[in-house]
Amino acid sequence: MEDISVIGAPETKFVVSRQGKPLQGFVHGVEIFNDNATTMKFVVGTLMKHFNMKEGSAITAMGACHTKGSVVLPTDTREQAEQLAQAVTADAREQNFPLVCRAISAGQEIPDNAS
Repeated sequence: MEDISVIGAPETKFVVSRQGKPLQGFVHGVEIFNDNATTMKFVVGTLMKHFNMKEGSAITAMGACHTKGSVVLPTDTREQAEQLAQAVTADAREQNFPLVCRAISAGQEIPDNAS
């Protein structure tokens, strides 16, 4: 995976736009949530490591996550999204960060209690 574009945080309880249409070009991805304890440096490093982002793109994605509450990063398959979410979570736990991320798919209903 080469430098990928950030879709942005979903704005409804579904991974779709406000108009109810799937986000353009989005099928599967990883949603990373902002928190008050995980360092920005760790998030940038994680994006570079697991998503093969260049530093500038990783900083942009981290900034979007920080200001919007979460960021969605597209993947080729659901399986890839699940593997990346697990790897990011494992790295975060190893460093004692509470970073939360999950694999998502377009049109997937997000439970009200998801965080």
